[in-house]
Formats: sequence, C-alpha cells, structure tokens
Amino acid sequence: MNNRYLKQWQITESLLNKASLQISSTEFSLEFREFISHNELGLAFETLVEAGLQAQVDHHYWWNLKKAAEVMELQQHLNFLRRKIRETKN
Repeated sequence: MNNRYLKQWQITESLLNKASLQISSTEFSLEFREFISHNELGLAFETLVEAGLQAQVDHHYWWNLKKAAEVMELQQHLNFLRRKIRETKN
C-alpha cells in the first residue's frame, strides 16, 4: 500500500472511530468493531449511517461521516450527510 492510500485509510478510520463514540447500541458497536478489525471501512461506514438513524446523535457525528465519505469518495452519500448535519445542528 502506498503512502497516499495508507494516509487516507488512517484518516478514514479515525473519523469513523470518532463517530462511533456516540453509538451506545451494543449491536451496532460490535458490528462496527468487527468491520474495523477486518479493514472493511465501507461496511463500518454503512453500519454507522444505520446506527445514526436509530440513535440520538449530533451534527459532529454526521460531520465525521461526511468527511469519511469524502475521503472514501462515496459521493452518493454526501447530500444525505449534509442534510443530516443541517438537521442536527439546531
């Protein structure tokens, strides 16, 4: 793995881990940790999106997921995440 991809992976993992701190559901937390431990960042991201829809999270949660989506180039999620940031900021 070259340095650029390693750096992107580290940034993404850090953003996902920050977001995961707001999830208290054991089910989602275990699923998230399993995906992270296997370097399945995309699946970890999807788990956090689903968890965030079912939990009380703030705009920082969605901001971390938006930044992770940008790094992973998941353009299809950006509008949804921007909307969630706006909705939870108030």
